[in-house]
Amino acid sequence: MKKLLFLLSAMVVFFLNACGDDSSSNAKNDVAGSSENFVESSATESAESSSSEVENIASSSSESVADSTEADVPAVDSAASEKMLVAYYSFTGNSKAIVETLTGMISADVVEISPVEKADFAANNYAIGDALIDTINKNPDAESSYPAITVSTEVSLANYSEVIVVAPLWWSQMAAPMQTYLFKNSKELANKKVGLIVSSHSSGISGVEADAKRLLPGNNFTASLSIKAADFSSRETKIADWLKKEF
Repeated sequence: MKKLLFLLSAMVVFFLNACGDDSSSNAKNDVAGSSENFVESSATESAESSSSEVENIASSSSESVADSTEADVPAVDSAASEKMLVAYYSFTGNSKAIVETLTGMISADVVEISPVEKADFAANNYAIGDALIDTINKNPDAESSYPAITVSTEVSLANYSEVIVVAPLWWSQMAAPMQTYLFKNSKELANKKVGLIVSSHSSGISGVEADAKRLLPGNNFTASLSIKAADFSSRETKIADWLKKEF
């Protein structure tokens, strides 16, 4: 009987130990699983958070670059793209001085017209100049009526949308060498914006304006600028005001 009780007691102890080991093992497994799940969850959240931050940074950087690129592109001023030519003839030097003042205020190419015949056009009260003007008036449509000229620079007039003509007045009309230039280039100067600056002693310039419009028909003429002897010292102000209004 004692032996039987001993065996039963031993079996109970063995059974209890086995259950305890399983519970401990299961508990350890539960803890390990929980830790692994926590590590995986934390790693996943961290990776997702980092990915999100990287995407946000990349997006912000792209937007900044785009904004910077747009900000760096200057607005195109259509007026600035207009190309201008200044054509002038000067006998006494007054028209040349006007051109030097003018071109100090604008960006333009400059062409100087000179007569082939080097004569004193002002002699005997502009007798030679008057004779040249008279020849033109008799037959203004004939090339032979105009005195021969040379130009300082050959340019392609098709490249210009605006032209400023600067010339002196001879006997109430445009000086003959400048008339030759406009006559010879009337087709190439068609359909352009034309400004006229006239140098004179004291006379009105309506005759010079009439010559310009006859030689360049159909062009868009601005208001003309007259610079008389009394205005010469203040030409800078007059030219600046004229440019502001007309160009």
